Amino acid sequence: MPGATRRRGGRVIETVFSRLWVWLTRCPARALLLCTCVALGLTMSFLEIVPFAGMTLAAVVLMIAMALTARDGLAALIPGLMVCAIAGTTGTMIVGS
Repeated sequence: MPGATRRRGGRVIETVFSRLWVWLTRCPARALLLCTCVALGLTMSFLEIVPFAGMTLAAVVLMIAMALTARDGLAALIPGLMVCAIAGTTGTMIVGS
């Protein structure tokens, strides 16, 4: 029965994502997350000089999209920290060389 499979999959997602820190998925933080997705999307094409270099950014965009869909702020915090780490590493490599 196809409907039962969808419900079971929905329960699995609901157990992984619970609505924690919902304020991180509301208006000002939501706009920041969406702008981050746009900026990462624009950056991905330049990173394709190195094969699969854009995959980390694509994974971050996927995690942000899943967090916004589930309205889970704690899940949105993890890719936000990853973006900060990526930006810090890149900045250190540019300034250090």
